[in-house]
Amino acid sequence: MKNLKFKKVLLFSGLVFILGLTGCSQNKTTTPTTNSSTNNTKNIAEENTAEETNKYINQLGFDSISFNAKDLNGNDISDYAFNDSKVTMINFWGTFCGPCIEEMPVLAEVSSEYNEEDFQIIGIITDTFEGRSDNIDKAKSLVAENGVQFANVIPNKDFVSNYLDGKIQAVPTTIFVDQDGNLIGQIQVGSLSEEKLREIIDELLLSV
Repeated sequence: MKNLKFKKVLLFSGLVFILGLTGCSQNKTTTPTTNSSTNNTKNIAEENTAEETNKYINQLGFDSISFNAKDLNGNDISDYAFNDSKVTMINFWGTFCGPCIEEMPVLAEVSSEYNEEDFQIIGIITDTFEGRSDNIDKAKSLVAENGVQFANVIPNKDFVSNYLDGKIQAVPTTIFVDQDGNLIGQIQVGSLSEEKLREIIDELLLSV
């Protein structure tokens, strides 16, 4: 029994070390209340083993996305946007997350390199909420400062319940969907280099 406990402690310590460089944890994404909440951040590594990635996929709890919401500019946006491109990258990020912000210029650059009929990016700002002003101005400033042209979604109650609360464990988290909103490829937890992102996109475009 003591050996088993020691192995569990060792495994936990190893995972904590792995969650070390290029992301921020989201302990639990919930619908905001009138009380302000503090974002408790930890780091998460870009490089995950296949086993760890599979565990995260199982924890995600969904394999497709369908939604109706508003973007950062107040425009209506829904899963119909997926019809515009063969592959859509969905990037979950937060205004509190350093690696998310550092990744933004990469996403802005890569998104401009592909034809929209092939590829597009949609951001999900996890620490904003429809109808509330929390972090909206900060998000707008970050988007403008980093030359981001793609849409960024402000989650509403349904979006939080279906795709954030208890599902997205860290930001940035990146998933990819086809024109029907079905997840394709692997879930990427942690920030991505420009080279790695292009590699992923090109492989997915060949597969759809």
